[in-house]
Amino acid sequence: MKLFDIIRSLSNNEFKRLGEFVTSPYFNKNKNLISLYKYLYTTNFTNNNHSISKRDVYDYVFPSEKYNDTKIRLLFSNFTKLLEKYVSLIQNEKDIFNRKIQLLDYYRERSVNKPYLSLLQELKDTKGDVFTRNNTYYYNRIILEREILESKIFDIVLNLDNSYKAISTNHDLYFIVSKLQIAIFMYNHSLFLNEDLKFDIWALDAIIKYISENKKEIRKDHPLIYMDYLCLMMLTRPDEEIYYFELKKYFEKNSNKLRLIEYYHIANEVKNYCIRKINYSPRFNNETSKISKALEMRGAYNDSINHIDFFNIIQHGLNMKDMAWVEYFFAKYKSKLEPKYRPDIENISEAYIYFYKKEYEKALQRLQKVSYQNIHLYLMTKVLTIRSYYELKENESCLYTIDAMKHFIKRHEDKIGYYHIHFTKFLLFVKKLINLNRSSKTDVDILKKEILTEKDIASKDWLLLKASGSNRRR
Repeated sequence: MKLFDIIRSLSNNEFKRLGEFVTSPYFNKNKNLISLYKYLYTTNFTNNNHSISKRDVYDYVFPSEKYNDTKIRLLFSNFTKLLEKYVSLIQNEKDIFNRKIQLLDYYRERSVNKPYLSLLQELKDTKGDVFTRNNTYYYNRIILEREILESKIFDIVLNLDNSYKAISTNHDLYFIVSKLQIAIFMYNHSLFLNEDLKFDIWALDAIIKYISENKKEIRKDHPLIYMDYLCLMMLTRPDEEIYYFELKKYFEKNSNKLRLIEYYHIANEVKNYCIRKINYSPRFNNETSKISKALEMRGAYNDSINHIDFFNIIQHGLNMKDMAWVEYFFAKYKSKLEPKYRPDIENISEAYIYFYKKEYEKALQRLQKVSYQNIHLYLMTKVLTIRSYYELKENESCLYTIDAMKHFIKRHEDKIGYYHIHFTKFLLFVKKLINLNRSSKTDVDILKKEILTEKDIASKDWLLLKASGSNRRR
């Protein structure tokens, strides 16, 4: 239900403040809504996943009345409307600039000149650090300059030329950063689908040319635009690693100046580039792990963590044989996973940990508990299942799982996107490992060379290890 979904999205502190909002006569005069809030508060609704019984709520709010379904639905509907007002208020509190602009509008419309001039000057003087100049910043500057020009207090506009120039410049910068971010999103999507999509993004070439020709100025005065430009170059020219190293150097030098939201965005773009390059150069595995640790130190996962990010961090830590980091991260942040995915991600992560400890039976036990809520979980589970069966010399089970996974990939190729190639090649090489004539050095060397030269393949390091003969199946 919409009402309960919104309530569960609130933090504990926000839910407590909702009580103050609901009981305020300015916002609410309906006592039944106050009773509903009290019911939700006393049942600790936000901290459990239990469903709510309409009859239980009705008995609490209307204790002496016979149950009426229409009445309880109306109660929920009215509470939802009140809750949406509260959520809007929370969001408005975060946008300090917009609140001041609204106040400025009020002063101007009511001709409250002195406070108007004072607030206007305050906003004009608030330039902000260059590392906070994102698309919102440029948009806000446009609004401010328009406010100045539209003001009826004409004597404050000392230089119209400068005001019009400021509006034009901020429009240009807002356009540039918006185009860059749209392009980054689209090219990331293209990479995921493994399709060479021909994007016709108007003016993008001109923007790239302008930035490259004015790089020194952009880097100094508009660092977020500069970093987005480098992110786009990494996406569109992945073989030219100069853009990666240029961004990495600048990012590391200035990371402490970035707010968490911008830090997270740039760090993830750098990390995704490294992930795509791992099969081409093993040194990028270490880079990926370093970025994850840096994000953790910045508190990027303190409130919540995406289930895919969580699993990738566990996996890359294991690839680096950094078991201490993996176990620390797993224990500290598993509670931050989305409730929907938490049981599955805990099981699959523990399975990978057991696998790297060579406890293959325990790994399989954990994998059997994964419920395949999405394609990504299915693929990760089956890859490790196949590897575990291989290590245990259970060839029949291994081949059966390979066949099942192969048919699954074929049915869902359009949804798997780019990575269907990685998994298809993985299955091919595991079958070759099973059928490998290890007494023939020529056959072994040929297989090792085939794996080594492949770029797009899942579990490449493990396949190479098995082909090399080290850590053979027991």
